[in-house]
Amino acid sequence: MDYNRHMKENSNPQEIIRRRGNRHVRVYINHESLYYPPHWHTDVEVIAITEGTYRVRCSGTDYPLEKGDILMICPSTVHEIFPESPGSRIYIQADLLGPLHIFELDTAFLLLSPAVRIRRGDFPPDVYDNLWKLVLQTRDLYFSTSQLSLDNSGGKNVHATEDLPLYGETMICAKILEFTALVGMNAPAAKSLKMPKDELSGKELENNLPLLNACGYIAEHFTEQITLNQVAEYVGFSKYYFERIFKQFTDMTFYQYLIQKRISFAQELLTNRSLSVTEIAMQTGFSSSAAFARAFRQATGYAPSEFRSLNESQNFTKGKPFSPEQAAAVAGEAPKKSSKPICTEMYS
Repeated sequence: MDYNRHMKENSNPQEIIRRRGNRHVRVYINHESLYYPPHWHTDVEVIAITEGTYRVRCSGTDYPLEKGDILMICPSTVHEIFPESPGSRIYIQADLLGPLHIFELDTAFLLLSPAVRIRRGDFPPDVYDNLWKLVLQTRDLYFSTSQLSLDNSGGKNVHATEDLPLYGETMICAKILEFTALVGMNAPAAKSLKMPKDELSGKELENNLPLLNACGYIAEHFTEQITLNQVAEYVGFSKYYFERIFKQFTDMTFYQYLIQKRISFAQELLTNRSLSVTEIAMQTGFSSSAAFARAFRQATGYAPSEFRSLNESQNFTKGKPFSPEQAAAVAGEAPKKSSKPICTEMYS
């Protein structure tokens, strides 16, 4: 892919998309394929492909997307977006972990991380259809007070600045929560979070609730020096039995899960630039800043300070242009001259 040529052809500066007021949700309809450099945010992000192809890299894993595909990107995941072809995409972002602290969401995002690609055939047909229905309902609710024509936008990017209708944000959040729950219960990579089905053994059904309770207990106490023994006792299992079934349930050992939970919280705290890395290490339950930095790099591939610099709020929302030369440097190509920078700000 010739990123410089592609950007030169799309050299008009992009509009800066602002979240409306203090809303916790935002929807954007994108018709251009531009390169968006590595960045992250604490919102869950849903990208639904209505035309064309796309490619998104999440924590080093590539997700090629085609028409009909949906990608759910978990909070605090470093992701990068590559131009593939002209087309149309619906972007939805929602801050579900801020206003609503639901332990099940913590568990779901931890197990689904970094992202889930939703394709027809990979999900039950009724679930796939329902997920698309929720995406479209979210879009329509978000733009319900707008005078914009979503079906006849003339290939232009669409966003809205009018206020949402009464209880509109609540209704949208409810749909995104339903979307997340359906993905969690049906994603091939997260079978352990599925609701009990007939094909599960009695013992698996019996263990589901205690294991979810264990995840909830960890979510409440992960900043403390909790142990495997302590959590096993809390849910009423022996240490060795709990250790085995917890690994089956989460595909992680207890201590891997605990560290990942601390890392996830640290990622949220890194958005607060008044907190030092040492303070974040202490607040997330690590014994030292060195132990925190080591675990963080192992989990994310970045040092905490490097990861912080990629935060969307520190880069994209300042309206800084991302030039073709910068894109070429990231893509590993020789830069070409271009007279107009491209603002890659898609979010706010």
